[in-house]
Amino acid sequence: MKPIIRTLLCSFLVSFAAIASGERPTIPAGIRYKFMDDKQETEFREHLALSFQDGQLKVQSLFKGVCICAPGYWSSLKMSLAGKIKNPATSSFVVPDTRTGKSSKLEGATIEDQEDLQLLSEQFAKDVGTKPVVRRLNPEEISLFWALIPFDIEEPVCILEVGSRRYLASFVKDTKSAEYHILWLDELSQYHKSIEE
Repeated sequence: MKPIIRTLLCSFLVSFAAIASGERPTIPAGIRYKFMDDKQETEFREHLALSFQDGQLKVQSLFKGVCICAPGYWSSLKMSLAGKIKNPATSSFVVPDTRTGKSSKLEGATIEDQEDLQLLSEQFAKDVGTKPVVRRLNPEEISLFWALIPFDIEEPVCILEVGSRRYLASFVKDTKSAEYHILWLDELSQYHKSIEE
């Protein structure tokens, strides 16, 4: 193995271990990112992992109000549910390719209808399964997320890893119940398969 490749691989493994352990990621320049208290963020990720272990009904409680399905997840959701979601409000997103510097216009959707949210939660629970690795975003994932959204990044926002698939879930706190629900949902591994390579 060439020394430069070995050095990069070691660097990647060290930074991945830090992220998986919950350490704060380095925020790329120009990105507005608001951290939660570290203890609260760790507890949130642990609670989220338990929600998936508890099954679809617990996952369903994460979907209330409005959920924006960004293009990465919307493209696979449309195929999985083949027209079952009746009232999506579709819109175009400009998605950058960090490898080439080019952008593509892709379709995403906002889902508000309660029956549609239930279908979404059932499919998401099925896609993620009961044992996802729940972690903070790495700098590359933060940059991609930032390029897609019209708002500042604010924790809790997590990656749910299942094999080579990486789902991003950004949460918002309900002012009445103080519970968190998913506002933004995406599958970053759909944009390009090697976001961490």
